[in-house]
Amino acid sequence: MTPKPKDKPAGKPEQLKVYLFPNGNSAVFGDNDEQVAEFQTSWLLLFVQHLVNQGVNPLDVTYHMPDGRKASLFEIEDGYNWSIE
Repeated sequence: MTPKPKDKPAGKPEQLKVYLFPNGNSAVFGDNDEQVAEFQTSWLLLFVQHLVNQGVNPLDVTYHMPDGRKASLFEIEDGYNWSIE
């Protein structure tokens, strides 16, 4: 379950369009179809964070992309990153 936001932060677009790409990335557009870079993040890393929050070591998981390729997760100084094999 994901909690609902309490209030919309000031200055944020009214409506967002989110595109999830098979390469694990995303694109987010707001009012007037302007790109909203601060909301763009890897959906794969969002899921990795979900696993961490559930107490799962994300390095013990295999990741399969929508197009059949595998993604490899690796540790970096402040968390994790990934690449497609």
